[in-house]
Amino acid sequence: MIIVHSAEVLSIADFESSTFYKKYSVREKDVWTLKSGGKNFYYSYQDPENRYSGFGIEPINDPSNIKQIGIQWHGKSIYHPARLTKVREQFLRDLLLVVEPTVDPDTVIAYVKSQQVNNYPGGSNTMPRKQLGKAAIYAGTVGEGLIVGIER
Repeated sequence: MIIVHSAEVLSIADFESSTFYKKYSVREKDVWTLKSGGKNFYYSYQDPENRYSGFGIEPINDPSNIKQIGIQWHGKSIYHPARLTKVREQFLRDLLLVVEPTVDPDTVIAYVKSQQVNNYPGGSNTMPRKQLGKAAIYAGTVGEGLIVGIER
């Protein structure tokens, strides 16, 4: 990824014109209005490590100023949840360059690796946040899915 945006504002248009968006082929995208206001956007990608599964990215809230983005990879079962592999690590590094370029990707990767063994039945809202500069990172599993989130 070459395009680096201000850490202050990232729009859906910025995301969709980024080299990240061009590098990884979107399988499907969707948008819906939230009852609490704002919108959720969803981008689905083919998982190169599991031909039967995809994974998703969800930028949340305002299309002109994304405040949160979440990624979920699917595992085989609750007994074999998704883990951060080298392929997924590169995907996350590429995404961070667009979403929050001021955050050190090695620090994020280390945090995700330390948290991926923790299951949070209450979902991502119950995952602890690690403040890294202006961004808060959260990670863990819910069922068989590995979730990584960036709050801007």
